[in-house]
Amino acid sequence: MLRVRPRSTRRAGPAVTTASGLAAATLNCAFLLQGLSGSSLPWEDSFISELESPGQPDSAFFRWASLLAGAATVLLAVGLYRRLPPGRLRLAGCWSLFAYGSFDLAAALMPISCTPSVDVACRRLDDHGDSGWIHDLHTAVSALAVIAVLASLGLLGLHLRRHPGWRPVGVLAVAGCVVLSLWSTVVSVMSVAYLPGLGLAQRVQITAVAAWLAVLALAPGRGRSPVSGTDHERIPSRWSVGSAP
Repeated sequence: MLRVRPRSTRRAGPAVTTASGLAAATLNCAFLLQGLSGSSLPWEDSFISELESPGQPDSAFFRWASLLAGAATVLLAVGLYRRLPPGRLRLAGCWSLFAYGSFDLAAALMPISCTPSVDVACRRLDDHGDSGWIHDLHTAVSALAVIAVLASLGLLGLHLRRHPGWRPVGVLAVAGCVVLSLWSTVVSVMSVAYLPGLGLAQRVQITAVAAWLAVLALAPGRGRSPVSGTDHERIPSRWSVGSAP
C-alpha cells in the first residue's frame, strides 16, 4: 500500500520552520518591552531573568515570552534538520539548537525567586547558595543554554561553510561563535561580580542570539537534505509517494 503526502503539506514545513525561527528571535527580545511593564529594575545593571521573578510587574508576560521562545526554538531545530544539507555536524548542530530551546523553556518554568542585582539580601543568599534549589537550578539551566547555543553556532557554522549554497551562513556562524564566546565570557565574569553594566552586556548577548535564530530562519540556502529535497519533486503529480511495501 502506498503512503502519500499532499504537496501542500510538504510546502508547509519550510514555512513553519521560518515562522518558528522568527518567532523565537522576536520573543527572545521581549526584554525590550521592559519600559512598558512598570518594572523599576535598572535595565543596564540587572539580569533579564529578573524581569520574570514573581515579584516583578508583568513577570508572567516575560515568563510566557521565554517559554514560547524556547518552544519556537525547538520547532526551528526540528525543521532545520530537514532543511539543511546532510552530515554528522548537521545532526550535532541541530541537537545543540534543540537543547538551547529546551533549556530556555526549562528556565522559564523555574523563575528566580528574587532580584539579586537590586536586593542586597537576595544577593547575600545567592552568594552563599541559600536562594533555594529552584533559583540555583534556574542559574544552572541558563548557563547550559548559553553553552548549547554557542555549540550550535560552531557546529552548524563548520557544517554549512562546506556547502556552496550555505557558505555565507557558515562563515558568519563560525565568526559569530568566536565573538559571542568571548563576549559570553565577559558577561559571565560581570555576572559573578555584579559589575555595573552587566544588564547591558547580557542584553547585547541575547540580541546576538536572536540574530542567529533569525539568520537560520531566513537563510535561503541550497542543497537541502534528500528527505525534503528534489527526489519527491520529480514526481509530476499532486501527491508525493512516501514508501511502498
